[in-house]
Amino acid sequence: MLTRVFRIALVALLLVPASPTDAGAAATSGAPIEIHAIASLTGYAAFLGAGTAQAITAAETALNADGGVNGRPIKFVVHDDQSQAQQDVQIVNDLTASHVPVIVGPGLVSACGAMLPLLSNGPLDLCFSTGAHHPAGSYQFVMGVPSQDQIAASLRYLRGRGLRKFALIIPNDATGQDAGRVIDSVMALPENKELSIVDRQFFSPADTSVSAQMARIRNSGAQALIAWATGAPFGTILHGIQDVGLDIPVLGGAGNVTYATMAAYAAILPPNTFFPTYPALVVPESIQNPGVRRAVAALRAAYAPLGMEPDLAVIPWDAAHIIVAAYRKYGAAMTAAQMREFMSSLKYAGAFGSFDYPAHVQGGLDTSTALVVRYDKDKKAFEAVSKMGGEPR
Repeated sequence: MLTRVFRIALVALLLVPASPTDAGAAATSGAPIEIHAIASLTGYAAFLGAGTAQAITAAETALNADGGVNGRPIKFVVHDDQSQAQQDVQIVNDLTASHVPVIVGPGLVSACGAMLPLLSNGPLDLCFSTGAHHPAGSYQFVMGVPSQDQIAASLRYLRGRGLRKFALIIPNDATGQDAGRVIDSVMALPENKELSIVDRQFFSPADTSVSAQMARIRNSGAQALIAWATGAPFGTILHGIQDVGLDIPVLGGAGNVTYATMAAYAAILPPNTFFPTYPALVVPESIQNPGVRRAVAALRAAYAPLGMEPDLAVIPWDAAHIIVAAYRKYGAAMTAAQMREFMSSLKYAGAFGSFDYPAHVQGGLDTSTALVVRYDKDKKAFEAVSKMGGEPR
């Protein structure tokens, strides 16, 4: 195999306890059932991949403490795609040849898109990229709120604060172009008829400065900036905002909601920067759905001994629990077709929301699951500024 493969370290497993509901579960024994995952452990998206691997570790420990798959332990094998879509293609080809039924990840739009044509007969892929397009009936499902729903919730929040005129800056690559189309479609909804984009700016993900674009945005009359980029390109935007002294609210891409990203950019992060995200980031007591509340409590219990709060990187937690539920139904010899059958009819209360795949084909979640947060640099924590669905608190 051309890619690097990372096995979950035993020392990490010992750090994460089972959730409270796992007490008294039967011990697992026998050969482990391997579940393959793809994460960007190196390359430009490594800021998210490290947390993804940690979430997989936590989920593996909790699920094995709960009996694994009918008494057999599970074992995640994490493949590093090096933040390059061509590596994802190689990984999928190798795993297809090995007849694995399901893959967890990856998290990049380009990666999920590159994998999709290879999945015509399986394995089934639980993709973390909410910007990727997953055709109905395909072997690719998304594990988050689709981008259009994230943006819809975000605009509902900003609109509720009285903001009407927006500037937009996005990368000029395929991901950015797709984001632009999605943003335009959401702006065209009847509820957003009073909103307008007064300036559009583009930049290359490899650019080191966008100060010229920010100067034009500063003079555009925009009341808020939609900066739909993730990772290093988002950092470039933040530097540009600082360079020209732009002082308007900023909406950042959902992929930035990690503590690693905030630590990297805290010094230049405007105080009124907002992101769409999930219930997993808020305290369980504030969640109305009892099933989601329990799932968030279990997730937080798994992270507490590490002295960490959950962020976007914990998205594999729900995926792992769903896959194990499918294995418990079909047995260790589960096929990709059976996994797709399971997903197509799945209704599941998880830490990222109440999944309903029959209602939201291939997607599971919708706008009602999204909420808007800001990062408090003093508390070093994300705080919810909206209700579920985006209405201001």
